[in-house]
Amino acid sequence: LVTDWETRGQLASNCCSGTAKVLWLGRLGRPDCMKPCNDVGKQVSRWSNNDDKRLYRLCCYIDTTKDFTLEGYVGDPFHECYLVLYADSDFAGEKEHAKSTTGCYLVLEGANTWFPLCWVNKTQTSTARSSTAAECIALAHGLFQEALPMMDLMDTLMVDSSGKSHPCRLLIREDNKATIEICKSGYSQKMRADNRTDKVNLSSIAENLAKDGIDIE
Repeated sequence: LVTDWETRGQLASNCCSGTAKVLWLGRLGRPDCMKPCNDVGKQVSRWSNNDDKRLYRLCCYIDTTKDFTLEGYVGDPFHECYLVLYADSDFAGEKEHAKSTTGCYLVLEGANTWFPLCWVNKTQTSTARSSTAAECIALAHGLFQEALPMMDLMDTLMVDSSGKSHPCRLLIREDNKATIEICKSGYSQKMRADNRTDKVNLSSIAENLAKDGIDIE
């Protein structure tokens, strides 16, 4: 009901504690809980009856998926592995606002290796005017905030048995073909109205994709 958004929820005094516990679980090993947790977390200062329902449904989901586990395996020498960044977004998928959501997942992969390292779910700070723009924002966050810093760390760790260092490689997996082409070129006439931050992101992404060891598919 619309009026339920205006009525203070019964869990208002404990909503911070309940949300923080779910957030701890999501950051520890349940990335599937991050999106709904972030949604209810934005409501702690204006908690309503509908937020009671959302938190209840989230806790019910967690209770019925106790057998869900986050698993990884490593079967290759470390220097033979590489990083893979999965980046995605929705486009204005919320009822409360028009901002899109960024999702990123960084994994260590190899011929016999697949090990999750970190994941991100956050509401974008600016309103994207298209699905492609939202995807570019998500890719920029995943690349600059997660993947490149991890590559710096991996460069110091990827040493073979003879002591030789191997540069870390990064593969970006993106499901929007237009985003891939725009990021490779660093500019799009259709996105000329975007703000300066988004234009800087596009140019920076293109510069990094031109480097050896970083690819997108």
